[in-house]
Amino acid sequence: MPFIAKAWARSIMRTSQRKQKTNTAKQLVSWKPPPPGWLKLNTDGAVLPSSMEASSGGVIRNANGEWIKGYTRSIGCTTVLQSELWAILEGLHFAWEMGHNFIVESNSASAVHILNSNATPHDSAIVQRIRSYTDLHWNMFPELRTASRTRRRASIVAQL
Repeated sequence: MPFIAKAWARSIMRTSQRKQKTNTAKQLVSWKPPPPGWLKLNTDGAVLPSSMEASSGGVIRNANGEWIKGYTRSIGCTTVLQSELWAILEGLHFAWEMGHNFIVESNSASAVHILNSNATPHDSAIVQRIRSYTDLHWNMFPELRTASRTRRRASIVAQL
């Protein structure tokens, strides 16, 4: 399974690099690595509009940008927000198992806003599960960050 995920990520990165070369005049996209000794989790969720079939996934990389772990999940029919939240939850599960210092990044400003606020939205069950991980005593960047400030395409490797 890790081989398939790595091959998938390489394919996405090659496609992204080709597109970036043709669009370099429009915008420069880059992934910012975590500090030495930390890992970065980039997550993304997606929904196919024609069927509302959703999937989520993510990638964990070190300070050199090297692949550590990747994951994908088919969710079924749901919203984009739910798929983004599932991607974060699954990634935090792997991060906890790995026991490293983590920075979590999502390109969903809505998901990050919900998780960083005290609000309990209609998605409260999954939000509470995510918060149960963020409440644990471990070295995780204290707030989930959104990658949209640095451009959504920077998280292309996490997209499905």
